[in-house]
Amino acid sequence: MIDDVRYLLVFAKIVATGSISAAAEALHLSAATVSSHLHKLERSVGTALLYRNTRKLSLTPDGAKLYATAQTWRSCMPMRCCRSNMGNSNTANNCASAYPVC
Repeated sequence: MIDDVRYLLVFAKIVATGSISAAAEALHLSAATVSSHLHKLERSVGTALLYRNTRKLSLTPDGAKLYATAQTWRSCMPMRCCRSNMGNSNTANNCASAYPVC
C-alpha cells in the first residue's frame, strides 16, 4: 500500500520529465528529496519502479502499471483538494500549490 500520495505524484513527475533532477526542478524540491520520495514509494509497493543508469530512467513493468494510476491521481487530485476546501479561501487559493506536479 502506498503510504503517501505525494510519493505517487512525485513518481509521475519523474516519469513525465525523464529524470529525478528535472522533476526536482519542476517541483521546486531538492533532487535528494525527490529521490527519497521515489525510494519510499518503491519500498512501500515492494518493487523497483524504474530502471536507472547514469544516462536515463525507464519504467519497469510494475512501474508502468503504477504510472497509469499516477496519471489518474495527477488529473483529479487538485480538483478534489479544491472542492473539499471551497469554504476556506486560504486553503482553496493554495490548493494548486499543494499539488504542483499537475
